Amino acid sequence: MKVLYSILIVFFTVTALCAQVQLVEPFDGGITEWQDEWSSGDGHANMSYDSTLAGREGAAALKIDWLLDVVDYGGGISFAHNLEPGDNWDFSNHNYLVIDYYVETPGTSEHADSIAFSLVLRDHHDQAAYDANPGAADLWRYDDFTVFYNEVGWHQIVVPLEESDDATTGLVHQGDDYNGQFDPEFIKGFYIEWGTWSTSLVDTTGTIADSGIVYFDNMRLTTEIPTGVADRAASVIETYRLQQNYPNPFNPQTTIAYSIPATGHVVLGVYNMIGQKVATLVDGVQNEGAHTVTFDAQHLTTGAYFYQVQFNGQVQTRKMTLLK
Repeated sequence: MKVLYSILIVFFTVTALCAQVQLVEPFDGGITEWQDEWSSGDGHANMSYDSTLAGREGAAALKIDWLLDVVDYGGGISFAHNLEPGDNWDFSNHNYLVIDYYVETPGTSEHADSIAFSLVLRDHHDQAAYDANPGAADLWRYDDFTVFYNEVGWHQIVVPLEESDDATTGLVHQGDDYNGQFDPEFIKGFYIEWGTWSTSLVDTTGTIADSGIVYFDNMRLTTEIPTGVADRAASVIETYRLQQNYPNPFNPQTTIAYSIPATGHVVLGVYNMIGQKVATLVDGVQNEGAHTVTFDAQHLTTGAYFYQVQFNGQVQTRKMTLLK
């Protein structure tokens, strides 16, 4: 009986852990599921499913062969997915929406921070009213400027499912279409888009301003912040990357995640606005892969701080805000 009891405990524990992750979109096939909502300016993309990408999860990954042929204005591409009656995506009981992506050919524009990957969620309390006028739903936007210019290899987009005043750290409300409150239990659909409306990408020769190839895979909801892309058939984590802390703003604790491509000496420090180090979180040799550190700032005052990771002569820095 004790053995059976132990087996049951393990079974229910594993089941509970698995229940913390819900697959939303495997990107395994069926391009018709995705609606080409708009293609504006001089943005173009060829979309297909690829079953040969090393390290993919499932049968395939969504391949986006994109280009921006920007002459005198911006452009972009958007693909929408509306939730059907049979869809049971539980946004309300999860904290993050995560998408894995593989960069095969990075963009090369010197204005990389002008081209964003964006995820926009639609929410509305009243299904009948939404069906009658989908445009009345609230829109919540998240931006990531690193997707199309990251190094070759696997990466992650981690979208915190909470309101923010910064679209790179959370969901920012767009316009005043409905009630202006983020209601994850009433998500009706979402769309992903990329491009720019910036004139900084003007190409005076009239030729292609930028292009690249990116694959999307394994979109899922999760209760815990991921520490990096899981080991794939292709490799371990291939890039050196410092992620935005979460939550941000925070009080007094926050989580900092980063990945390193090889074993080496890592220094992770926190600095105030005048460059003084206020905390050392890591100073030692670490193995390749993803790492997370919890930073407790209860001894610090409200304000903006920088956190910086140094690895093998490379340095990455991000900003975070403590609100007490």
